Amino acid sequence: MTTLTTTADHHLIPAEPTAQLRNLTAEALGLLDRHVSSNTLRAYASDLEHVAAFTSSLDEQGQTDLAALYAITLDPAQIVNYLAAHQGSLKASTLARRVAALSKLHANVAARTTAPNVQPTRDPAVRQALAGLRRHQVAKLDEERQTKPAAQLIEKAGALTLADLRRILDSTSPTRPREARDRALIALGFSLGLRRSELVAINVEDVEITPQGLLVSIAHSKTDQGGYGARLTAEANPEHPDRCPVTIYQAHLMQLRRAHLDSGPLFRQISREGRILTHRLGAQAVGRILITRARAAGLEPSTVSTLSAHSLRRGGATALADAGASVAELMTWGRWATPSIALGYVEASRPFQGRRGLSL
Repeated sequence: MTTLTTTADHHLIPAEPTAQLRNLTAEALGLLDRHVSSNTLRAYASDLEHVAAFTSSLDEQGQTDLAALYAITLDPAQIVNYLAAHQGSLKASTLARRVAALSKLHANVAARTTAPNVQPTRDPAVRQALAGLRRHQVAKLDEERQTKPAAQLIEKAGALTLADLRRILDSTSPTRPREARDRALIALGFSLGLRRSELVAINVEDVEITPQGLLVSIAHSKTDQGGYGARLTAEANPEHPDRCPVTIYQAHLMQLRRAHLDSGPLFRQISREGRILTHRLGAQAVGRILITRARAAGLEPSTVSTLSAHSLRRGGATALADAGASVAELMTWGRWATPSIALGYVEASRPFQGRRGLSL
C-alpha cells in the first residue's frame, strides 16, 4: 500500500507495481519526478484521494491505495460513474482536474513500468461525460441568472486599489515587527506584481537596493518551470517615504537584523508575542494578512470580501494601466505571455476604460 507524498523519492506509482519496472536508474527516476512541481504533486494527491474514497481504493489507514485506484480506473465506466455522482456538488473544472490527475497516474505507471500505455481518461465515454458536465454547469448558471445579478456570478479576486493600498500603509507602523513585515509583503506584492508563491519565496539575498529602487531576483515561478528566473524592479518614491518600496523594505530588514536574521527568508512567521521566527511564511498566509490589514485600515466590508492574495497582482496591473502603461509594458511587468491575459487583469477593475463604445 502506498500513501501519496510529495517527497523527492516519490514516483506517483504503486509501491507494488502492476507490471515489471523498467530498467531505470535512480537519476533517471529523478528526472521523471521533476517534470512537475511539488505544488502540482500536492494537487494530484488531493484529487486522487477524493476519487479513491469514492471507488473504495483506500488502505487500512484510510489513505490512497494507488495500486487499487489504478486497477479500478482502468475501466472508463468507473470514471464516468464518479463524474456523475459529483456533478451536483463539484464544479466541472474541479472534476476535469481530477480526471487529469487520474490521467497522470496512468501515464506515470506506463512511463516507469512495462505496463501498456492505457489512457482510460481519453475514452469517448469520459470525454462525453466531461462535455456533459460543462453543459450542465452552463444550464445551472442560466438558472442562477434568474435570481442573481450577473456580476455575482463572475468569480475573480478584486483588485486592491492604489488608494486602498495607501490606507493600509498609513494604518501600520514600520517600527513593530509584524506590521513592518506586513507592510513590506503588501507593498512588494503590489509593486512587483508577484504571485503569492513568488512573494514568500524571496530571500534577503534576492533583494538589491539601488538609487532607482529595488531589484528583486525571482528564481522561478508558475510560468517559468524551467527556472530561468527574472529580475523585477520596484521604483523608489522619495517624495513619499512612507509609501516608498525601498523605505518599507529597509524598515522590515531592520527588524530582521535586530532578530539576527539578516539572511534567508525575507518573510517569516512571527509568534503571538511578536518574535520573528526562523520559519518561512506560507503562501496561504498572504491573503489572510492582506484581509486582516484591510479590515484594520477601515476598508469597506464589501471591498474586503473581494480581496485575496491575487488582489495585489491585479491591483498593481490596474495602477500601472492607469498610469498610462502600454500593453507591452503590462506584459513585461506581469510576465504574461499574451496581451489578452494582461488586459484581463485590468478590464475586470476598469470596465469602461480603454474601450470604444457608443453613446446614444
